[in-house]
Amino acid sequence: MLEFTLGGAWFRWRSLDTASRRLAIASMCLAPIAGHLIGMAAKPINARFGFDVTPYTTVLAVVGIAMAVLSAWLWYRFSLRQDEMFNRVQSWTLGMSGAWTCVVLTVWSVLASVSLAMPVPSAAPAMLFAGALLIFWFVAVRKWAY
Repeated sequence: MLEFTLGGAWFRWRSLDTASRRLAIASMCLAPIAGHLIGMAAKPINARFGFDVTPYTTVLAVVGIAMAVLSAWLWYRFSLRQDEMFNRVQSWTLGMSGAWTCVVLTVWSVLASVSLAMPVPSAAPAMLFAGALLIFWFVAVRKWAY
């Protein structure tokens, strides 16, 4: 079972069995590669604010999305092998991050629609979710794991 270290910032690899270790490593290696490929595919589209889709960007997007799905599936398999405490921390973190991201984006969109705020940039949902994920993860680890 997983043991948190560094105040929840990491976990002790020795506490994992071999299968869990392999699943975690594979998922953690695929995720940044998938994000990079998806970002490379989206760059021409976001740069022009149009739909300049070429076969090259389509292939990058499809491969990136496939790698992201595989990474998510591997992490899901990893999570199934962990104890209730890890799953509680992870589920609460993902739920709160998603909910607060939706609230912030809804308020921001309403304010932008009446010209009281700038339009929501295309990267804002991902950045808001990532920031909320970090904040809520450390709150959950301190709440349940220590």
